[in-house]
Amino acid sequence: VDPDDYTRFLEGIKTLTPTEKKIFEYYLEGKSVKEITEIASIKESTLRYHNQNIYGKLGVNSLKQLLRYAALMKEEK
Repeated sequence: VDPDDYTRFLEGIKTLTPTEKKIFEYYLEGKSVKEITEIASIKESTLRYHNQNIYGKLGVNSLKQLLRYAALMKEEK
């Protein structure tokens, strides 16, 4: 894991909108795309839109990378 990328990830969390934060938290809880769309009452296309914004703000390219950084974040706390 690149330390600069990880720092960007941590800084990016502060810039998430309330909706993006909620979706981010659902992923941290291990929820699937299907579960998130049901809980948040949104379409999959809307979730993809939020994911794009979240990935951009956190500097990640995939859910796998997001979860890897999130795991590191949890270890540090």
